[in-house]
Amino acid sequence: MFGWLIGRNKGFQPNTIPNMRLWLDATRINQANNTAVSTWADQSGNGYDATQSTTAARPTYIASGLNGLPVVRFDGTDDRLSIPSSTATFKFLHSDVSTVFIVAKAGIVADPNNRYGILGTNANSTLQHGLMIVYDDRSANSFNNAINSGITNGGGWRSLNLENNYFAANTFQILTVRSDPANSIVSDRSIYNLNGGVDEKNNTQNGNLSTSDASYNFEIGSTGNFTLPFLGDIAEIIVYNRALNTSELAQVHRYLARKWGIQLA
Repeated sequence: MFGWLIGRNKGFQPNTIPNMRLWLDATRINQANNTAVSTWADQSGNGYDATQSTTAARPTYIASGLNGLPVVRFDGTDDRLSIPSSTATFKFLHSDVSTVFIVAKAGIVADPNNRYGILGTNANSTLQHGLMIVYDDRSANSFNNAINSGITNGGGWRSLNLENNYFAANTFQILTVRSDPANSIVSDRSIYNLNGGVDEKNNTQNGNLSTSDASYNFEIGSTGNFTLPFLGDIAEIIVYNRALNTSELAQVHRYLARKWGIQLA
């Protein structure tokens, strides 16, 4: 199971980089193929395990999903894992600077006019929340999915539309999102790239944000109101609570590319 540690990644582990907040790695799940995942244990040491108590809403462990390694499969209907609201220090609030890496494959969406959540907090338009990463189908003919990331405000969720690159359906890719909110008025300046490629920068979104959202779970495979389910596979999620520098970004990208057999841009 862990042969990739030396052979594929030269011994580097992402928790050697300071300020790791969350690390969900499908290779660290120890269970039988095609069984329901009730807990995806956090490897960061912070104890932010993602769990699901409802049997029908548990995603599925696939033992050989990518490069001979396991993935967690979400059905696009109700599967999700939650980091409970009691772990309030995990929240992505308006003051948070974060770097997020996701290795995932999105399925072809059922409704090209809807958005589908990979991870995030509550999406209720009357409340203020933290980072959300979703995708949608901007081209119904090619089924290419644009990535959006953003921070909500009191007037509703403001997504940061990233239309220049695409998260191709049924293809595993490394998505990197760096969220750098300036203050409570200028809500977010996000940068993202696919497979370590050229950064795409978003326009700044404005909104008067609150830090009072400790009562909402952080969801993997959805956003917090459960109306944006993820269809596809997630292999790994790594989150740092700061902006990584160029060298650190390259280290994590190489680690993920070697491990999961993904070609960097």
